[in-house]
Amino acid sequence: LIISESKDTYWSKTLKEERQTARDNHARDRWWEHYWPRPEMRSKIERLSRYVVVAETAQHRIFIWLRHPIVPDKNLIVFARDDDTFFGVIHSKIHRVWSLSIGSALSDRPRYTSSTTFETFPFPEGLMPNIPAADYADDPHAQRIAAAAARLNTLRENWLNPPDLV
Repeated sequence: LIISESKDTYWSKTLKEERQTARDNHARDRWWEHYWPRPEMRSKIERLSRYVVVAETAQHRIFIWLRHPIVPDKNLIVFARDDDTFFGVIHSKIHRVWSLSIGSALSDRPRYTSSTTFETFPFPEGLMPNIPAADYADDPHAQRIAAAAARLNTLRENWLNPPDLV
């Protein structure tokens, strides 16, 4: 349900009613589906226990874990990885500084663009995103990064969602 409040009137439309005015045939004829279903991305994330996302445009660069069946929208950059080492590398200060200096901006908000930010980031040797996590599982650097990233996530989740209050 889409609700709008203007100065003088209230109106509401269902998604179906709203999409009947769309220029795109897909939006009008298959109104119940996600507008851009991204089947390739969905097939990758549904096989994972979790996956990493970051807001495309935000004042602060915070990466978080999501789990299937949550389907990310167009405002999230999705990383189809579920290992703590990857999470630690992209959540590092080095990556944050890189993304803020290399990425673009929308007004006063930095944008995370995968083509200029992620694809150009100099990942540590042996920990590149095209290498499966199992291949560096015995690497002591990867283990320390993973432990720190898991600890960061645990502390953050406990602070945001205290077990005694949730």
